[in-house]
Amino acid sequence: PIKILNLGENLVISGEVPTEAKLQVRALATTWEQLHTSSFELTLDLHGLTAGPHDVSVIAKALDLGATILRVDPARVNVNLEELAERKVHVRAKVLDEESIPLGYTSRLPEITPEQVLVRGPKTAVAQVTEAVIELNIKNARDTVIKQDVPTLLDGVQRLAERYCWL
Repeated sequence: PIKILNLGENLVISGEVPTEAKLQVRALATTWEQLHTSSFELTLDLHGLTAGPHDVSVIAKALDLGATILRVDPARVNVNLEELAERKVHVRAKVLDEESIPLGYTSRLPEITPEQVLVRGPKTAVAQVTEAVIELNIKNARDTVIKQDVPTLLDGVQRLAERYCWL
């Protein structure tokens, strides 16, 4: 796996960054049989980088003295850095199958605790989050429904916004 080094304070990686690279290696015959993925270290050094897009070299190091790295693929990767942002958003309950409550039973407004959650992530992604939703299925419920769950983060057009955000 590619390790990320020296990510600046209050910065996060926005978007996809490869987690693996292919290596072309030359090694002595006596060494070749003992080589494993753990015989190599792959890193992206983000030292000194600020928010914005960057073209970063994949640094490959052979940890075994009998091996030499000839080529790394990809040799460079695009890394987009953004400021880390956080804000509180309201949690809403979305009641499912409310019409299927058995005859003689009623549903009340759900009580949500906590009423807000802290969303963290890249500044642009956090800005898109409009609400956190817990889906509550009460189909054929004959007793109080209690649910513990992680809310789904949605943007303004009810699409998932949690790809780059976390609670």
